[in-house]
Amino acid sequence: MGFTGSAISVVGGATLQTTHPGSTLAPTDQWMIEPRITYVSKRYSGNNETSPLDPYTRIDLYTEYKIDPTWKVYARGENIFNAQNQEALNFGTTGPAPYGGVSATW
Repeated sequence: MGFTGSAISVVGGATLQTTHPGSTLAPTDQWMIEPRITYVSKRYSGNNETSPLDPYTRIDLYTEYKIDPTWKVYARGENIFNAQNQEALNFGTTGPAPYGGVSATW
């Protein structure tokens, strides 16, 4: 399995890398599964790099099932392993979060 869809950016001394292992997994023609891994390196919050923030890795999972050419159902789980992190000093992020829905394209 390779890695595709990687995006690396450096902002304020932090490295953000989002990687999608493999393209996608397709158990059937209608069903698609896509794991998503986000790694954020050590970085700083605040002026003059005075407040260091720890690095973290977050794992998300997306899946969709095409009912027919028009309709699909989808589900996404963010932070499925409950990575503890801060985007800004003293402001934590949510734990695992499920999302889902139905969409139509015509």
